[in-house]
Amino acid sequence: YRQNKIPLIKHLTVTANGHTVYDGPQFGEPDEEFDREMLPEGFESAVYQLPANVFENGCVELVISEKLAGVMISEFRIVKKR
Repeated sequence: YRQNKIPLIKHLTVTANGHTVYDGPQFGEPDEEFDREMLPEGFESAVYQLPANVFENGCVELVISEKLAGVMISEFRIVKKR
């Protein structure tokens, strides 16, 4: 996301294999270390935590939804927590 984010989406839901893992405003928490190392200035990430128990046989079906505006993703990564 650009730093001058305009919060158009009031209620975003992220579900993983049927479990709600995020339910709140448009933007998750940024990962400042990732942003500093990987993103150009003026951009920041939005992190949504996926607990280990939502994975089934190492797989996850994600649903990222908002009822009115829809969702656009420019880059998507699932990383194992260090």
